[in-house]
Amino acid sequence: MSPFELNYGFQPTSPTTLGIPRKVPSVVEFLTQMQAKLDLACQSLSKAQAKAETYARENRSYREVERGDMVFLPKSKVI
Repeated sequence: MSPFELNYGFQPTSPTTLGIPRKVPSVVEFLTQMQAKLDLACQSLSKAQAKAETYARENRSYREVERGDMVFLPKSKVI
């Protein structure tokens, strides 16, 4: 499924599909298909988010900081 299909509900016309007639779905059929595609996209995003979280946790290093230690802070964190 392409991002175009997920956004608009149909595949874009290309030179290879110009002469082929399209079946126009009913409203109920269209909404059912769009809901199924939305559910699939949500599942894929959840899976990708979990995978990214796993990778982030694997590479994270915790550091202990004591009072008086010199550290670098981003400019936005300094008030």
